[in-house]
Amino acid sequence: KTPLNALLGYSELLLHRATLPEAEQVNAVNVIRSETERMATLISNLLNISKMEGGSLKPERTRVRLHDLLQDAFQSLHNSALGKSIELELSIPPDIGSVRLDKYLFRIAIDNLLSNAIKYSNPGGRIAVSVGTLDDGQIQIKVRDQGIGISAEKQRLIFEAFSQADNSITRQYGGTGLGLTISSRLVGLMGGRL
Repeated sequence: KTPLNALLGYSELLLHRATLPEAEQVNAVNVIRSETERMATLISNLLNISKMEGGSLKPERTRVRLHDLLQDAFQSLHNSALGKSIELELSIPPDIGSVRLDKYLFRIAIDNLLSNAIKYSNPGGRIAVSVGTLDDGQIQIKVRDQGIGISAEKQRLIFEAFSQADNSITRQYGGTGLGLTISSRLVGLMGGRL
């Protein structure tokens, strides 16, 4: 309900824009946009969880150039990182070719991981994404950040729906506790492991 409350409050404020300074009008529009994006993400996450639990979400695997897919995901979140003065680093070996996966589902998983890293990183931090090949030929993607971290005993909880390591984190950073759950399940649907 938090995004809806913000949308309602700021839209009511804009109804009286004739008496509202321009800076406050711009701020109200920015908050409305941000909360609308947040609401869209929440709805999308809830729909994806519902489809996964109902068994109706089936991967459609095609050959995808991993480099291009990761580069696109990286670029789409670049502005979010810049807004917090976070440095992004992407390291992909030139010999990484194409992989068979569901491009749409994989992109949701990667976007959730990167958004999570940005959300829980402190301003001025650094997020590094690296890609490598394991001995058995599997591709390994690592997302490393300098965020707030998770205690060892709470790490097992982060992949459970609507769960976060600490309730105070929800109050401070927002979120629903669905991003990592969805990422883990989507990667699992494609035969991988998070």
